[in-house]
Amino acid sequence: MNNTNVLSGYSYISYSKYSYDRIIIFLMVLFCVVPVNYYVGPLNLPRILALLIIFIFFVLKRNLNIKRLGRNNIFFWLYIILHVVQIICVGNFIQAFAYFVSYFMVAYIGIHVLQNEDNLYRFIDYLILCSFILSLLGLIEAFSGRYLIQGELLDAQDGMRYGILRCTATFGHPIAFGTFQAIVALMAFYRITTNISRQKKRRLVILYCFIVLSCFLTVSRLAICMYIAGQILSLWKIGISKFLKYVFLVIFLFIFVVIIFEYLGIDFFTSLVSDFMSGIQSLFGINNSAQTNGNVIGFGNRFDLYSWVIDDVGDSWLFGKGADAEFAYEMYEWFTKTSIEVQYLNIYFHFGTVGLVSLIISYIANIIYFVKNKRKSLQTEKKLQLNTVLLIIFVVYYVVLFGVQETDTLSIYCLLVSVGIAYINIERGAVKHAK
Repeated sequence: MNNTNVLSGYSYISYSKYSYDRIIIFLMVLFCVVPVNYYVGPLNLPRILALLIIFIFFVLKRNLNIKRLGRNNIFFWLYIILHVVQIICVGNFIQAFAYFVSYFMVAYIGIHVLQNEDNLYRFIDYLILCSFILSLLGLIEAFSGRYLIQGELLDAQDGMRYGILRCTATFGHPIAFGTFQAIVALMAFYRITTNISRQKKRRLVILYCFIVLSCFLTVSRLAICMYIAGQILSLWKIGISKFLKYVFLVIFLFIFVVIIFEYLGIDFFTSLVSDFMSGIQSLFGINNSAQTNGNVIGFGNRFDLYSWVIDDVGDSWLFGKGADAEFAYEMYEWFTKTSIEVQYLNIYFHFGTVGLVSLIISYIANIIYFVKNKRKSLQTEKKLQLNTVLLIIFVVYYVVLFGVQETDTLSIYCLLVSVGIAYINIERGAVKHAK
């Protein structure tokens, strides 16, 4: 008997109710969102889930048919291997093993499990549903003024901005949560454009709206810019008429929400826009430093980081200071900065020019790989193809990494690469079968 999922419309023809594939897909979604700073012994929660995924795939499912990765974005895999080798060189074998298991093996298994259209859409739909649940947690955090999951690690008083708590859900920082929600919002928009019923589309639109709202409530300018840039490019891709329709709809909804917030006495959006413009002006030296609001200081700090990190690395510029090295810069007598909120600088600090160059090569190769395959499509797609959406996400994500460290979002990034590779392989198989 054929059962149909109420959200996505895919069928369960070839899989039993308790199939290992669906369990692995569910665990892969959890792998993207569980807190990275919660540990059980030497392993954090994502590492434990990664080991569980490997166990189910190789032991319970008994899938020992190893596929070659030669045609599947080889530089992405080479960077992970090089990263593992660099960690081994400093003697941290546990960290090297955990990194390899989490980002090579899980991504590799993802390609195998998502190798058919049903499972591919199942992963996307599970991801959207999970993001929606996180958005509800974020809304509760924002308006209750207390963190529900990371309360012992985050200071609610420091997280307040414009009278609203910057929500984080399961993530360790509002920027990471906002970036994740921006990525999933773009995936949800893609899913809305696929060939599904009106009822399912309406449900997805509701989930999409909650995800976008929670992205804004992180009050992360980088994440918000990522979402807006990605959404504009996605809308432009589906055609100018639909683009204008969605733009006017978004403007109407934005004005409606602003009115509601103003009526409730919450000066959120106007203050956010004002501070954002002040931050942009500050970057170009238009603002006097004395006039700069404390909320826009982060812009300048990220630029200062370049000189701080480069000076700290010093003669270790080739291989970096090592995977275990800790960054510390005394900004004031009462405050020492220990975080590097620029992914490229973070890699340079720990792994030097070798690590940074290999990272950039993997990013460029990733873009080239998806550009070459951007014309591929599935029968369920209309004017917007998954590869195009992923290409948009990756491009804007690489730009966002100039202002954020990738710790919390590396899992979703690696799995999205797997989604793209699986998508291309599915299309290749369909073409080969048709011939």
